[in-house]
Amino acid sequence: MDVVNYFNNEACNLKFSMWISNFPESFHPSDLDRFTDLVIALLDNNEELEIEYINQSRKKIFEDRMVSSYMDRYRYMRDIYMKLKDRWSTE
Repeated sequence: MDVVNYFNNEACNLKFSMWISNFPESFHPSDLDRFTDLVIALLDNNEELEIEYINQSRKKIFEDRMVSSYMDRYRYMRDIYMKLKDRWSTE
């Protein structure tokens, strides 16, 4: 597995590489778990997932609709994370 260098945080680069190299196009529960771990690591380290990172790393069979689906999931998870973070910081 080749580790990417898209993020400032090494753990984020490793988690992205693990997710993208394990056939995420199957949407298997393990793929979604790896993606969730990636998103949490990104948000905890103030990093952002960019569609360009996926497009640069993806395999030929990774279709545009699949990329869109993961980006939608990322945005939903980020929004929930930010709402929870705001709530915890005000209590």
